[in-house]
Amino acid sequence: MPNIIDFINNINSYFLEMAAENHDDLNLYDGEFEDNIKKHAETSIKNENITSAEIYKELESSINSLTESSEISETERDQVIKARIGQMFFKKALLHVEKKCKLCGVSSESFLIASHNKPWSKSEYRERLDVNNGFLLCPNHDVLFDKGYISFKNNAEISISDDLDEVSKVFLDIDNKLKIQMNNIQQQYIKWHRDNVFLRKIV
Repeated sequence: MPNIIDFINNINSYFLEMAAENHDDLNLYDGEFEDNIKKHAETSIKNENITSAEIYKELESSINSLTESSEISETERDQVIKARIGQMFFKKALLHVEKKCKLCGVSSESFLIASHNKPWSKSEYRERLDVNNGFLLCPNHDVLFDKGYISFKNNAEISISDDLDEVSKVFLDIDNKLKIQMNNIQQQYIKWHRDNVFLRKIV
């Protein structure tokens, strides 16, 4: 198993490369958020607290859990850890744009999940940290969205799967009147979610 320092250096290099690539794509982010997100990508990677504490903690947790399985190769472990650290940076980027659950308004950072519209595993290199490719959601709504029980139409109105029963709708605070705000790029990502994740039919 590689030394923990080697993992940190490997992942820092990974995100420095991502930040550099994002700098070259001025259409990646919308309007006033573009510079903020690009600066955040740089400063987060270089920030001593994040590098030495949060990333180390995430790496240590990931390594401990992954080393328990002898079926996972070193390359696979590296890929999983990169994805987990990527999720951390993705959430921090989203928090610069949104401060609460897109659907219910929960604002405690501890209960907010950065949910990809087009999943990390299906996204291209640049899409993975694009803030337009995700929403902040509370745990209940994240599960519904991730499992395809809800999605959103082109007009930003919620779509609810027939597979979600009425009792669950009540307890999970979901109804057909919900509507969110989306920009044009978010609509493209949501279309992917609607076409590939959402459980038809639309209510």
